Amino acid sequence: MKTNSYSNIKPEDLDMEHLEKYDVLTLIRARRSVLLNDSLRKQIDNNLKERNCIKDLLELEQAEHDAEIQNIIGLCYSNGFCGVQEDKKIAFDWFKKSADQEYAIAQYNLGNSYSNGIDCEKDERKAFEWYKMSAEQGYSYAQATLGDYYYHGIGCKKDENKAFVWYKKAAEQGYASAQNNLGKCYKNGYGCEKDENKAFDWFKKSAEQGNSEAQFNLAGCYFFGRGCKSDGYEEFKWCKKSAEQGFASAQFLLGNCYSEGRGCEKDEKKAFEWYKKSAEQGYASAQNNLGTFYYNGYGCEVDKKQAFEWFKKSAEQGDAEAQFNLGVCYNEGDGCDKDEKEAFEWFKKSAEQGKAEAQFNLGTFYYKGYGCEVDKKQAFEWLRKSAEQGNRDAQHILALCYLQGNGCEKDEKQALKWGKKAAEQGDTDCQTLLSSLYSLGIGCKEDKTNAFKWCKKSAEQGDTMAQYLLGTFYQNGTGCEKDKKKAFEWFMKSAKQGNAEAQLNMCLRYMNGDDCEKDDKKAFECCRKAAEQGKPKAQYILGLYCMTGRGCEQDERQGFVWLRKAAGQEYENAQLALGICYENGNGCEKDEKKAFEWLMKSAEHGNTEAQFKLALHYLSGDGCKKDEKKAFEWIKKAAEQGKPNAQTVLACCYALGIGCEQDAQKTFVWLRKSAVQGYETAQYSLALCYETGDGCEKDEKKAFEWYKKASENGNEEATQWLKNRVMQQK
Repeated sequence: MKTNSYSNIKPEDLDMEHLEKYDVLTLIRARRSVLLNDSLRKQIDNNLKERNCIKDLLELEQAEHDAEIQNIIGLCYSNGFCGVQEDKKIAFDWFKKSADQEYAIAQYNLGNSYSNGIDCEKDERKAFEWYKMSAEQGYSYAQATLGDYYYHGIGCKKDENKAFVWYKKAAEQGYASAQNNLGKCYKNGYGCEKDENKAFDWFKKSAEQGNSEAQFNLAGCYFFGRGCKSDGYEEFKWCKKSAEQGFASAQFLLGNCYSEGRGCEKDEKKAFEWYKKSAEQGYASAQNNLGTFYYNGYGCEVDKKQAFEWFKKSAEQGDAEAQFNLGVCYNEGDGCDKDEKEAFEWFKKSAEQGKAEAQFNLGTFYYKGYGCEVDKKQAFEWLRKSAEQGNRDAQHILALCYLQGNGCEKDEKQALKWGKKAAEQGDTDCQTLLSSLYSLGIGCKEDKTNAFKWCKKSAEQGDTMAQYLLGTFYQNGTGCEKDKKKAFEWFMKSAKQGNAEAQLNMCLRYMNGDDCEKDDKKAFECCRKAAEQGKPKAQYILGLYCMTGRGCEQDERQGFVWLRKAAGQEYENAQLALGICYENGNGCEKDEKKAFEWLMKSAEHGNTEAQFKLALHYLSGDGCKKDEKKAFEWIKKAAEQGKPNAQTVLACCYALGIGCEQDAQKTFVWLRKSAVQGYETAQYSLALCYETGDGCEKDEKKAFEWYKKASENGNEEATQWLKNRVMQQK
């Protein structure tokens, strides 16, 4: 058995500038050194290709039948060295001759031939056997390769323990690749107890020999603080060494370092360059990041088409982040034609890999039918998956699903639970929602204190609706001490941020002088802002302001415009006011027909004043066909809602038989309802009823009381009656 004399040759012992002075045997032995880097190995290979000494090697072999020479001749034919053309078949035969003499390096080379099917049938079992023979003789390359075979179960049964043993043997001989693999074993506990300190030590040994993967792994140790103290500068240093050797993973990590300023100054241009290098080698994560840089213009000009192309490359390799980003591109039409079906498919791929944002988007697509048929159950399931991963937006929507029973059974407790999760992550809408749930006791016991607490959190983050609601909490002392000053402050904050409800609230406060000085100009401005946002009540008030010139210059035409906007939103008071405008020609041409139409709309919404006026139109025939029965019906509706003048007119209808049969008792009943409310005409008429006994028992005492009330309310006829009564008594 031959000894491996090549193993004593060190790279530093070679004079690389004068390789021609070394014989072929020395150079071929040197190129096998585990310490020789790629650059030096290429110089030796170029030197050997220029030599023409195969004849001398063959003579040596014939003279000595030396296994080492046989292996070297095999290498010459395998690589096209020493004046021969590359011929793998001849190389295989020479490796076999040498291996049969138990020469370890030839056994390893023969294993390579069987492993790759080089001029023989590929046979992993035979490869394994030859690697094993070589490894058992102590050849580090074979030991490392045998470790790989055991680790992956190639040509043998998978055995991590044996893999560890062989990696360790090769590593202890200084073989950099094996040292790196041994580090991975210790890092992950493959075939040994997990030991981050030992993993770090072996990665460092390998990295210091220039192994690019080990340099990358060592950078990872420094990043996470595994087996060492976390050190951004060391991470960057080793990552850069690995990246400069072309290791794609390290190029990607180096891009991250420059992007985040980790261990170096932040430099988006350099980050872009390293992502690009890694991406061009097909590294999926780098392709995604490169796409992100092109999309946002980080370290480069914005280029949505390039972004799309890189997202696509990465997504097709199965990168979940890129699949999500590609879905966004298709959904927005960024760098490609907008295509909701494609967006749906890519969101689905990403979601199935567990990306929470994609699961949320997929749920939204199912809910709204984007790129697919509407399916609320599927929507709910994907939203739930996303919510369970902590996605705040999904938790918010899930709370609403449970609250409304969308895609699931209605469950107020679950609604509260998910709303609270989103609220705790700072979702202001959910904080406001949670406040409402606690306030109303939905999914929980009514809890005004908690309602106030969550409303305050949302308001302090700038949510305008919460600010408005917080104002109502302080105004009413709900869940907190009553504080009108704070109420006013929060209403004002909300109004300044554009909340229409708060603007209207401030309008009413300035208009009536509630907790502030009365100020029609400020009231007008607040009202205008709310009206411009389409708030019908504000449009109605603004219309009245313009009509009367309150807080502004009088402008009936502008007032009419605002009243018409509010009326168009079915605001009954505005419909009534618009009807009156057409009746009187305020801000428009007088038009009894249109007046009647708008009064009808308001009346149908239940507005008593409109019902009363509509009845008068039917009585007079203004803008409509005269109809006493319809007049009676509308008077009755207004009267039943408690309008005193309508109750009095209804009493007159019963008294005179207008649109109904005469009925003295009903006349009395409706007069009394109106009189009780202080309507002086009804009080006078009621007094007459008691005096004459019309529709009731005659009662002079009660008649006197009602004459007196009517007189006190300004009824001249009642006053005259009382004067006459006094004169009679004299």
